[in-house]
Amino acid sequence: MILELKGKGLICDVYYLSPQRLTSLIADASSKEVGISHLISQYCDYHNPIARGFYADNNDTTCTLTIDKGEPVTVQMCDYESWNQILDVHSEAKTYDQLQELFYDDEFLVERFTVETPEPDPGQICILAYTEFSQGTSTTYLNGEFSDELKGLRFKVKSVDCDGKFVRDATYTSDFSDQYNGAELAILGIKYCEKSIEIGSPKFNNSITKVWLYKFNKDAQCHELDYFESKKLKWLTSTKDQSSIKISTITVLRVEKPCFIEIFKKTIYGIEVYVKRAAFDAWNDVELNIPIQTDLPPSGQPFSIKDLVIDMNILKISTESTVQYTILGEVPINVKSKIDENIKTDSFAKEWEKIEEDYIIQYYTRPD
Repeated sequence: MILELKGKGLICDVYYLSPQRLTSLIADASSKEVGISHLISQYCDYHNPIARGFYADNNDTTCTLTIDKGEPVTVQMCDYESWNQILDVHSEAKTYDQLQELFYDDEFLVERFTVETPEPDPGQICILAYTEFSQGTSTTYLNGEFSDELKGLRFKVKSVDCDGKFVRDATYTSDFSDQYNGAELAILGIKYCEKSIEIGSPKFNNSITKVWLYKFNKDAQCHELDYFESKKLKWLTSTKDQSSIKISTITVLRVEKPCFIEIFKKTIYGIEVYVKRAAFDAWNDVELNIPIQTDLPPSGQPFSIKDLVIDMNILKISTESTVQYTILGEVPINVKSKIDENIKTDSFAKEWEKIEEDYIIQYYTRPD
C-alpha cells in the first residue's frame, strides 16, 4: 500500500549547541559559500524534530491510500466520518462530535507518544528552524497484506504542546504557535500490524524558512530570543515552487493588508534600545521590479520583499491604517516612559536611527 500526505505544512526543528561550535560552523559554511543548516543538524549537541510537516488534526492535510495499484482513496485528515468507514473501527459512533471525541481520546485513527525534552544548558545556544510549505507531498510505502485489515492502521503522532519549558514556550505558547494553523498533532510515523514505519519526508518546491536564535540571559535566568543574531544566520535557500506564478521583470499588484516593518535604534540613558514599528494598511497598489528567474509566491502565502530581493515602489495607499509597536527586549521603566512618548507622537523616523525595514505581502491581485 502507498500512503501519501499532501497539502500545506510546517516543519519545526530545535537544536542546542555551544557558542564556540556555532562560530566554527558559521566560518566553515562561509568558506564553502553554503547555508549552515546541514552542519548544525550534523554537529549540534541536541536535536528535537518537533514536527515533520503534516498534522493529523489539520484540515489543510489530505491522505491518499492506494492498495495493490487499485483506485486511490483520498480523505481529509479531519474527516472522521470517512476515516471511520475506511478503518471500520467504531460502528456505534454515528456523529462527527462522537468520532472527534474518540479521536482525541486515542481510540481512533492516532496513537500518541511522548518524547522527553531536556532543557538547554546556560552555556548553550538554542536555534529554532521553521520551514513552511504551501504544497508538499510525503510518500510512505507499507508492505504486507492489507485487504480488509485497514482498521489496524494508525498514525503515530506527537503533540507540539510538548514537555520541556523552553521548547514548549518557544514553539507552542509563543507568537509562533499560530503557524501550526491550530493543529497540534504532528504526524511522525505510521503503525500497522504492530510495526512502526517512519513517515516519508515531505517533498516540496517552494518554502519559507525562518530561523530564530536564543541566548541565555543571566539576569532573567532563561534563554531569550536574539532577534539581530537570528537575522545574521544564513540557513538554507529553498528551491522554486513549480506552481508559483512566473512573472516578467516589472509587475503591478493590489496588495490587501500589507505590513511595512521598520526596526529603530536609539540610546536612552546609556541603554541601547530597539523598537519594531509595524504599519498595516487596508491596501496598497505597488510596482515590483523582480529579478529574472525569481518566482512570486501565490496569493495567500506570505513573503518578504527583502528576502526575495525585490525592488518596490508604492503607487497608491489606502486611507485606513493601523500601527503596532514592539519593544525588542526588556527595558527599565524610565526608558520605557521615553519610548512611550515617541509612540504617542509616532516620531521614530525623526528621532531614532532606522536600521532595518521590510515589506510583507500575503494577499494580492493583479489589476484588470
